[in-house]
Amino acid sequence: MFRSFALALVSASTVAIGSAGAVDPFDAVVPQAAKTSACFAAHYDHRHLAAHPGQHTTAMRLSLLRDHDGEPDFTMRLAMERRERKQPFHVVGYCSHAVEDPLSPPLTAEARRKRETRLICMARGGLGGSAEEGGEFELEIAADRGSMMLRADDGLSGWNGWDQSGPSDFVELGDEDRVFRLKPVDRAACAELEAKISVE
Repeated sequence: MFRSFALALVSASTVAIGSAGAVDPFDAVVPQAAKTSACFAAHYDHRHLAAHPGQHTTAMRLSLLRDHDGEPDFTMRLAMERRERKQPFHVVGYCSHAVEDPLSPPLTAEARRKRETRLICMARGGLGGSAEEGGEFELEIAADRGSMMLRADDGLSGWNGWDQSGPSDFVELGDEDRVFRLKPVDRAACAELEAKISVE
């Protein structure tokens, strides 16, 4: 239900990008095989964190799973390790390609290329039949396909630790805590995240 609601919000006044048969840049980083995900991670050492005292996120793992129901979207699980929390903070939701407003002037070829390398991810504020939103962030593939940039809003909803039975919590993100570079890692690094954290 939430997936349909989220996609409706994205597409209510917009049209999907690309044309039939167009190559999806995310094909290079997210497997197209059913039930196969891609894992990305970032880790920040003491030197980096000392130089950025406003950054509370010390490590991050992101799992992206391509959906196979005909929609151009991805299931997302994000684990954030934070200075002030003893357990990872887990964010879940769905990511879809950025879309174009049909009432706006046509995009240039360069603007269209940049848009096609981006996903807009909507976090869930609740599970089950809840349609509550929990913030959003953008993912952008680097030109060399060697990393991915995550640009977050001012906060995200999620669950502290592995127990999702209670209501979600909300983490505020400061100016130094909103942009991260994630690199592809072996999907085994996201195995526990995918096994224990539910998106539905």
